Amino acid sequence: MEAEGFLARMMQLRQKADYNCAYDISEKDLADQIQTSKDFIKIIEELLAK
Repeated sequence: MEAEGFLARMMQLRQKADYNCAYDISEKDLADQIQTSKDFIKIIEELLAK
């Protein structure tokens, strides 16, 4: 996972959700982002534990 790409995608989704009242995200895209978020958190936790 590339943290840069992940963070950019999350920012894009956040902006669309904040400023586009009719923004839709597919269930698959949502599930993918949830899993990627969990992976990202795990990496951060591992780095903090060092």
